[in-house]
Amino acid sequence: MREEDLIKQLVGLIDIVELHEDGIIKQYKEEVKRYSAFQNRVQKIDGQQQEQKNINVRNYIKYLLKEGTMQERREILSCIKNKIIIKNKILSIEK
Repeated sequence: MREEDLIKQLVGLIDIVELHEDGIIKQYKEEVKRYSAFQNRVQKIDGQQQEQKNINVRNYIKYLLKEGTMQERREILSCIKNKIIIKNKILSIEK
């Protein structure tokens, strides 16, 4: 089974899994802080850190699964409460 197929299936499950949202929100805030530092140092854009107050946690997880590094994917998957099962090349969750 290819990594892309697993990611696609995981993204499809994100809307129904139970999450530890505190860990995800912490990771999101760290990402915003890192991006702001990038803008300030590299692009020489001054200003306050812009932090989105009402984030869609599930969309953020989907983004990280598709675009994130292996480490980011592992961290975000650790915030899923459900047990993920693979059977016959199909992912599902145990409720």
